[in-house]
Amino acid sequence: RELFINSLRMRPDRIIIGEVRGEEMLDLIQSISSGHSGSLAIVHAETPEDCFNRMVMMMLMAGVRLSTEQIQKQVARAIDILVHVELFLDGRRRVTAVTDLVYDEKSQQPILHEVLRFDQKGMTEKNEIIGDWVMDRRRPSFYEKFRGVVDWKEQHLLRRAAIERALKRRLFLQQNGQNMAEPLLLELIRSGHFPKNRIEESKIEVVNAALQKYIFLLN
Repeated sequence: RELFINSLRMRPDRIIIGEVRGEEMLDLIQSISSGHSGSLAIVHAETPEDCFNRMVMMMLMAGVRLSTEQIQKQVARAIDILVHVELFLDGRRRVTAVTDLVYDEKSQQPILHEVLRFDQKGMTEKNEIIGDWVMDRRRPSFYEKFRGVVDWKEQHLLRRAAIERALKRRLFLQQNGQNMAEPLLLELIRSGHFPKNRIEESKIEVVNAALQKYIFLLN
């Protein structure tokens, strides 16, 4: 727990804990609630419901003076998704459930919605487990948050593809002894990939030198 508290003072971008077994759950939930999004932790449990109950129990072990209902509310608001991994008889680990954890303000109760579930159908002649995924059609509560990440990645890939096209076009039209980095930088600025109001003039030469080095490596 002391190591985890000390890591928070380093202002981490992501928090990954191999296994949570006790009072450190309180610090993890508080760190997530205070802005450390994207955190990941492992909790051993039989089902997603048992995982939620274990997280509440571990927070109670820390001696915090809150009621069980208040702790359940804090955990449900901090955790977005529970992914349950199970070891099967064929020796393989499979994701058996993806559960959405949300706190219902009307009923004042935490609710677990099963987004995906793995249904085992049987075993093959080679003793391998076979089954199908069953998906719930309801939109999970974390849909908008996750969609924003996916949309950002798509925009990033589109911008990267545009930069690569401009670079390839410059390489194709390259002439012997011509400095390509400066016109390539100007083209990227004109196309909006490096807006002028976001790049200081003192950094233009640094970007220009980096592009020149990259072009030299490609040649």
